[in-house]
Amino acid sequence: MLGLLRGELQRLKIPCFFAGSSRESFRSLFTSETSPFFESARLLEVGPLPIAEVTAFLLAQFARGGFTLTREAAQVILSIGGESPNDIQHLAHEVWNFAVQKSVGAQEIDLALAKILQDLSPMGEAWLALLSKHQTRVLLATALFDHLGSSTEEFKRAAGVRNPGAIKSALMPCTSSSDPIVEKIASRYRVRSRYLRLWLSTRRHLVQEMIPTLRDETRYQAALRQVCQQLPEDLRLGVDRD
Repeated sequence: MLGLLRGELQRLKIPCFFAGSSRESFRSLFTSETSPFFESARLLEVGPLPIAEVTAFLLAQFARGGFTLTREAAQVILSIGGESPNDIQHLAHEVWNFAVQKSVGAQEIDLALAKILQDLSPMGEAWLALLSKHQTRVLLATALFDHLGSSTEEFKRAAGVRNPGAIKSALMPCTSSSDPIVEKIASRYRVRSRYLRLWLSTRRHLVQEMIPTLRDETRYQAALRQVCQQLPEDLRLGVDRD
């Protein structure tokens, strides 16, 4: 069966684009030696769209609908959406839905992001209900510090572990389910969904309860700015909107 699937895949005559938050997982289908599709496709790296072009596109699309999106607001959308075109589009779509006044700016972005995170709450709460306190702490550390390798002292201190092996064990439910929410890329663990990462990071009271090093408000805010520099102020302060 795997041989047949590989054969069909290799005969595809069209390119397949993986542009969402989980695109690294799809890449591993063809680069991991343990995958049945290892080296079954030719990969081409498509870099991110130039910021100036994406900004111009957003401004033009809102203008076509009779709205004026400020350049500053477009930059905030890009900052929150991150590197994934799909996540940028998702936020822009929700901002559009909240557009009532001709001028679209910070208020609409705030409402749009709050809605996205609120929509994620049932899934996020369901996942947290499955995890022990230790597993929750490691997951929160992963959300806040995925720019750090799992073997760094800062990450281990935040996660409350002494060795990287304990991180792997704690995150096993999140990495090995049928629809995993965490993946490992090289030495780094990351929450696959950009917005689930933001949802976890903005659970202020839970984060400060679980991670002692972030009980200081200044340190917590600094960690949030590492996740996303331009989170709306109330979200950045960890206010639960849902």
